[in-house]
Amino acid sequence: MVRVVQLPHGATKYLQLMGIAAFVISCIAVLISLWAGWNAFLSRRAAQTSAEAADVTVKERRFRWSVTRCDDQEFTVRNEGTVTALDVSITAGAMREKALRDADRLDLGPGEAVNFVALGAWGSPVLDFIINWTPNLPDAKRRTWTEPCPPKAK
Repeated sequence: MVRVVQLPHGATKYLQLMGIAAFVISCIAVLISLWAGWNAFLSRRAAQTSAEAADVTVKERRFRWSVTRCDDQEFTVRNEGTVTALDVSITAGAMREKALRDADRLDLGPGEAVNFVALGAWGSPVLDFIINWTPNLPDAKRRTWTEPCPPKAK
């Protein structure tokens, strides 16, 4: 036997309001899930960009040089990269320049350095050091790095 319950006066209006409220809440839930999906997409894209930038940074770090001044005309040229540099040549556009080394061929491993003497022409300062080398990598091509001359200590 099915029992039929008579709703009190105004209850149908209450049920209609409950249906509308449920619909509104479900619409809000859909909007929140769409917003979360969009943010997940943006997060994934930012992670990819960050990974690509990190990869570029690691590749750039493989080839890096620094020049420090020892005195007025003597400098230290250091391989700051992570790859051995073969057949290194250093020029400074100076009237007289010479790398102070024992061998004719100059190879510098990571962290190794060579002293370099550069005397500017007619008292003009040395502006840049141009370093040419071949990385110790398969199928590597000769590379050029320009490093500005460090200022004189005061």
